[in-house]
Formats: sequence, C-alpha cells, structure tokens
Amino acid sequence: MAGDRAGAKAALEIARAANRHVEHYMTARKPLIEDPLEMYSPDNEDEAVYVLTNLNQAWVAHKTAALWLFDELKKNISAPAQDKSQPKRSVAKKQRVQ
Repeated sequence: MAGDRAGAKAALEIARAANRHVEHYMTARKPLIEDPLEMYSPDNEDEAVYVLTNLNQAWVAHKTAALWLFDELKKNISAPAQDKSQPKRSVAKKQRVQ
C-alpha cells in the first residue's frame, strides 16, 4: 500500500481478475487446503493456496494491509455483483403489428 491507496485498489482489481480465490484464502474466508498440489492452473484454488503460502510472511508482517483487504472484501461482498462475462441485454420495445 505504501501510502498509495488508489494504487493498492488498482492492484487489488488486477489481482482479483488474475485469481478470484486468493483474497478469500488470505482473509480466512476459505480454509487452507491441507495438502496443496505441486502443480496448479491459473485462476484455480490450488494457485491461490500457492500464492498465500509464498506471501504469508509478508502478509503477517503488514497487518495494516490485512485490515485494508478485509475492508475491501467487505465492500466487494456488499456491492451488487457485476458479471462481466455476460453481455448486457437491452429491452426492445414491442412494436404493434397491424
């Protein structure tokens, strides 16, 4: 975060797009997998566990960042979901046929 909350927020959005599971493990919303696989695929839970395993010491050392992430996760959960994978649908007006 280093005094740049806007930059941290932008980085969080990039991280969420890369793997939506990581923040749930980092905030203990999901329990860690006991025996993580040695291999993983992008954007899956095994990758999220691998990321947390590698960032755990930094995460514990920076409690302010952890608290910030909890707050951001809370905001994200309470906000209405935006499914970007689905195209927006427009409602066509019905025309009267005579």
